Amino acid sequence: MKIEEHFGNSIKSLMENHSQEYWDNEGTLAELLLELHLWLDEFDLKKGEGYDYTGANCIKHREQRHHIEGISEAVEIFSQHYGNQFKQIIREEAERHIQNDMKQIPFKDDYKRSEFWRSLRGEPER
Repeated sequence: MKIEEHFGNSIKSLMENHSQEYWDNEGTLAELLLELHLWLDEFDLKKGEGYDYTGANCIKHREQRHHIEGISEAVEIFSQHYGNQFKQIIREEAERHIQNDMKQIPFKDDYKRSEFWRSLRGEPER
């Protein structure tokens, strides 16, 4: 899913589930959400020391932050920057982003298992 779609889904969710908080903090939350989604997908289509998420490997960028541990890291980083009052929203929106992309919320170690990748591609178990 593209960043714009993630961002739009987050705004819609906030308006439905946290409407007063959204309107009270509209500018801050819009900035927070955009930064959160960019942070979660920061490694998409990038190549660096020890990783290559370009070309056919682009989906593998999700092993960096699309997991339970990545959600906890996001809550820590973004609540320090934007304030603890947004912890629940940060957690909910990081979870939604990962669930939309992965159809599940894995653990970081799941990405090391070949059967995990086969299940993502819809291949039968061996």
